[in-house]
Amino acid sequence: MSNEITQSLISTLQQLNSTLERIEKKLDGQPSEVLNSEEACELLRVSRATLDRRMKDWIRGVHWWKDGSNLRFDRALLQDWMLNREDPLAHQRAIELRQKQKLSNKKR
Repeated sequence: MSNEITQSLISTLQQLNSTLERIEKKLDGQPSEVLNSEEACELLRVSRATLDRRMKDWIRGVHWWKDGSNLRFDRALLQDWMLNREDPLAHQRAIELRQKQKLSNKKR
């Protein structure tokens, strides 16, 4: 391969890498939307009793957590769970992606 083509490819890859880094920073800066119990029930179109039963299928600290005496839910994961209930591997990928986005899991 000629030196000119190699240099062109390197330049293109550097530009692509820079663009991907900017996109990642924008996505990382956006907090996940947090729902309370009432909003989670509305999103899932279920009663509070059904929500309580569903919580047994979810991971505490990931799908839901306690904030004092209040329950909080991750909207994106609940939506993904609704779409992928029959495909646990797909939902697991969403969980892993969400975990990577948490500030506590960021590389220094």
